[in-house]
Amino acid sequence: MGKKIDDLDIRELPPDLMEHAIKNLNEDPKRRAADVQAIRDWLKKQPHIKGSLDDQTIVNFLRGCKFSLERTKEKLDMYFTVKTALPEFFHGRDFKSKTMQEILDLAFFFPLPEPDEQGRRVFLLRGGMNDPNKIKMEDVFKANFMMMDMIIRKDDRAIVKGSVYVMDMGSLSMGHVSQMTPSFVKKVSVCSEEGFPVRPQSQNFINTPSFFTMIYNIFNTFAKEKIRQRNAVHGHNMESLYKNVPQRLLPSEYGGTAGPIEKINSDFVRELLEFNDWYLEDAKSGVDEKKRPGKPKTSQDLFGLEGSFRQLTVLRRKRVRLVHFLSFIRVLKAMADDVGNLKIRPLPPDLLEYAKKKLHEDPKRRASDVQAIREWLKKQAHINADPDDQLIISFLRGCKFSLEKTKEKFDMYYTMKTMVPEFFKNRDLTKDAALKEVLELGYFYPCGIDDEGRRVYLFIGGKDDPSKNCVVHMLKMNFMVMDYFMMNDDVSVVKGVVIVNDMSAMKMGHATQFLPSIIKKVSVCSEEGLPFRPQAMHMIKMPTFMETLFKLFQSFNKEKMNKRIHVHGKDLESLFKKVPKRVMPKEFGGDGPSDVELAEDFISKIYAFNDWYVADEKSGVDEKKRVGKSRTKEDLFGMEGSFRQLTLD
Repeated sequence: MGKKIDDLDIRELPPDLMEHAIKNLNEDPKRRAADVQAIRDWLKKQPHIKGSLDDQTIVNFLRGCKFSLERTKEKLDMYFTVKTALPEFFHGRDFKSKTMQEILDLAFFFPLPEPDEQGRRVFLLRGGMNDPNKIKMEDVFKANFMMMDMIIRKDDRAIVKGSVYVMDMGSLSMGHVSQMTPSFVKKVSVCSEEGFPVRPQSQNFINTPSFFTMIYNIFNTFAKEKIRQRNAVHGHNMESLYKNVPQRLLPSEYGGTAGPIEKINSDFVRELLEFNDWYLEDAKSGVDEKKRPGKPKTSQDLFGLEGSFRQLTVLRRKRVRLVHFLSFIRVLKAMADDVGNLKIRPLPPDLLEYAKKKLHEDPKRRASDVQAIREWLKKQAHINADPDDQLIISFLRGCKFSLEKTKEKFDMYYTMKTMVPEFFKNRDLTKDAALKEVLELGYFYPCGIDDEGRRVYLFIGGKDDPSKNCVVHMLKMNFMVMDYFMMNDDVSVVKGVVIVNDMSAMKMGHATQFLPSIIKKVSVCSEEGLPFRPQAMHMIKMPTFMETLFKLFQSFNKEKMNKRIHVHGKDLESLFKKVPKRVMPKEFGGDGPSDVELAEDFISKIYAFNDWYVADEKSGVDEKKRVGKSRTKEDLFGMEGSFRQLTLD
């Protein structure tokens, strides 16, 4: 293993990894040996667990659980449990067997030689490389979990900094999909997320086939919200991928400089074969549910399956798979029928039910509503735009499927793109260094979903230096974020949003830039030009001098919006009565991921969306062509600088 460190037989981390582990994983070198011993003592007291772990593996589980002893115990219990509960993945593991040799030759999964700029391990997964008639998906995932077992024991970088995945779906066929029944997907999801101490930071899907979107949405129903937020679908746009994963890191077949796939894979295969004796020895590990204290765990408990698949006859297994496959196809067909010929994302059942009940969405009428808006737009001589179906459906949902309100909001949306160029033009992140600098401050990002299913965002005011960054760049980025969610986040559009505003870092230098004219523009653009449905806004840690500015903002808000604003001061317990503690970053007293993790993940998504911002530069209005009276800035925002009638009591 490694040398003795504090009486532990573990590898010494290089300085950058050690610093990250201390700062982000709560690792305390002075307490580490005691934590390992605590886990080892706990394992000895679990009569149902069969197997032992070396110091390095225990430390890596602790790191994967951010040194929470309870979470580590839960993950280790699941790790051993799935080894017995899922023999199709964890029994007969020998990389020297004929089937495993054939799978290794496919080069379907391997780490790339160099980490990314954030020090994270990058993996390439090439889905569908196997002939589904010859090699079962069960065996492919068996090999996958074998690889993960080696990685969690040998790759400190993947454990500490996390991993980034490039998922090439170019070879995926319906023959592969037919084997990935809902029960199969659920098993894979539970094993990956609950049984292994891996920390996926980003999953990037490329070369996606036409049927991928619907399948992707179904698979997402089994994934945790945190994982779903870290997914990015690039289609066939490699430039989009390169914004998330530097081109140089990729194999030459993907335009990179890391060398050919054959060489990269052969190096990885050599390591796996050297590790093969461990898999043979590990066959003894697992659990004996008869000895588990309390209630034994069943397949139903673990995977939501009826009965135990281990006890089914071969005929019964085939019938069950057929039933699941037919059910899966029915779901696919229902979702396809639901969206019809519209190029939109199918909503998961809970969101669709909500949209029908609360937003007056009628799937039978939806296509005609979209067409009605599209035809209306074509008749508006002053509007220069050709929105896709997804944008139109988002506006309809934001306006509760009122065609007239949707038309009004669309008109304002495109009008403000021309009238307020400081917010809506020159939004190319590759050309505007100041805008890029604002984005990388990580001041605005989604945290998670609250108990009512609404998206929660955190806005951290004052992260910028007011002497260097203009507030206009910050506001421009805010509207870019809103455009992103309008196009990509059905939860925000359907269920609405909750925003937590941390004002603790705000300075007078920030406040002085918020002129009344700017505040008025922000208010009009946000409330009248975007189909967002803010359900609540929570202000925390507001400095005294910000109270006047806050009242100024309120004076431009609609009454309904002001009623949804809550001021908590420094009382986070007051906030947690409205916003679940579990969704807030740990820096804000919450139980969620760190501020850095959330911000970095979201920043990568905005970079990947940059092509949309560039294309959107062309949209706007030509007031000379508007039917009737042309609109002016005074009509929209009032005379700039003249607020003589405004009182701030």
